[in-house]
Amino acid sequence: MQIDIYQSVTQPKKHLSVAADTDVNLLNLEDPDYANVRLIQRGFDTLGLARPAGLDISAAIAGIEIEGYYLHSADIEIGWEQQS
Repeated sequence: MQIDIYQSVTQPKKHLSVAADTDVNLLNLEDPDYANVRLIQRGFDTLGLARPAGLDISAAIAGIEIEGYYLHSADIEIGWEQQS
């Protein structure tokens, strides 16, 4: 399955995955954080070896097949330590 992954503009930790080429404007999402999203990955192949951080592929496929979309979150923090 190929999916498109979106990120909430207002809450960057929140993500939305849908079947590739789905018009997200037609989804009836209750959470207002998903009213304005930006595409971060188009046509991601769920059968490939790559795995986006914070995405459970099995849960995403099941959610998309049942609901037409899958909501998930990802929070990646990169820190730097200065060594003396």
